[in-house]
Amino acid sequence: MALIGNDSLSRSRKTRVLIADDHAPTRAQVRALLLAGGMDVCGEAASGKESIQKAKDLLPDVVILDVFMPDTNGIVAAQAIREVSPATKIVFISLYLALANESSAARLLGASAYVPKARAVTDLIPAIRASFEADGSTPPT
Repeated sequence: MALIGNDSLSRSRKTRVLIADDHAPTRAQVRALLLAGGMDVCGEAASGKESIQKAKDLLPDVVILDVFMPDTNGIVAAQAIREVSPATKIVFISLYLALANESSAARLLGASAYVPKARAVTDLIPAIRASFEADGSTPPT
């Protein structure tokens, strides 16, 4: 009976997201988007090192990870997050639109998707959902 209860809980819980960006207003905007999209923001980080530690502690379903952050950039942080929380999906975000053409490179670096910050309002939630579909997993609601 406990297994049925746990299974039903896993299907009804919200997608847990960690936001990692060194710019507080960006974190606030992303938080608002995620909450409006029915997701749960389980934490925030302002640096690469902090994002790694919080991913290890919180084991989020998804980390929204800025590519350029102080102390450890998002690419290095993504590799470390994949080690401490292998099931966590990583979605890179950046101000630099030129990187938008590098989504396949983002995947090679351990990320499921890349979203330019300028398109976060329209593209972030779909990118998160697509990151689960890409490997055949089912996202929490």
